[in-house]
Amino acid sequence: MQSNSRSLKRDRDTLYALKFSDQEALQENAITTYNLLSSSDIISRMQITDLSGNVLFSAPNSFNGKSVKKSIRQAKAWSVMMTVSW
Repeated sequence: MQSNSRSLKRDRDTLYALKFSDQEALQENAITTYNLLSSSDIISRMQITDLSGNVLFSAPNSFNGKSVKKSIRQAKAWSVMMTVSW
């Protein structure tokens, strides 16, 4: 999973969409990443949130609102969430 998270970090189009809050581009790029990883049985679900825990992308089921997942809270507490810097 670590190597696949690096792939997402290198995805410049997704990072650009996150940085500039381009929801349409984020959906398009994230679904491609999700489809690739899920078809290889690497993941079964994927969520991308902002630093406040608001869900920006969710697959396979669409979800809006604030994430209640423990991993999101832990990542925020540990400052491990992916940040975009240019």
